[in-house]
Amino acid sequence: DKYDLVISTIQLNNLLPNAICIDPFFSELDQQKISNKIDEIIKKKKKIKFKKILHNFTDEYFFSKQFSFNGKYEAISFMCQQMISKKITNDLFLNDVLERESLSSTSFNSVAIPHSTNMNAYKTMINFCILEKPLLWDNNKVYLILLVAINHNDESAFAEIYDFISSVLMDDQQLDDILKAINYSEFINKLEKLL
Repeated sequence: DKYDLVISTIQLNNLLPNAICIDPFFSELDQQKISNKIDEIIKKKKKIKFKKILHNFTDEYFFSKQFSFNGKYEAISFMCQQMISKKITNDLFLNDVLERESLSSTSFNSVAIPHSTNMNAYKTMINFCILEKPLLWDNNKVYLILLVAINHNDESAFAEIYDFISSVLMDDQQLDDILKAINYSEFINKLEKLL
């Protein structure tokens, strides 16, 4: 597969799965067919890319459910210590995350994504925590925390994570479904189904 899309005036669907047949006299219908196919290809590529992120940058150890914290700083400290203890990050990670959080809140809607301003993690990893009860995180009631540690080699993954969150986890119904996951495997499966 060295091509994403083939556009032809000859029917090629039987030979090439990503082929679109258009009229020799290009019409609005042809333009719409091409546009739809491009959107489909982009969505498929994003799905493949995010599945790779989920499998490469998550681990069952970094999935917690039914936790309760007294505040965002306690949550951040607990989750950072998990990362530090498994040598995902260095001992300065907690300070870096708190420094970033002091600049502006990392929560929006019902999700918080604390992270460091430095991309100096030894390994890129996402630490997920589904809360037993909502945690007041500045002005938001947060039900899900994603602590993100990024290695400089995986900088583009950070943008992908944010893109995914803004498109999927901001939907209350989808978030409610994800929060019902009882374990890591179910959580990842629910995320993948939303792609």
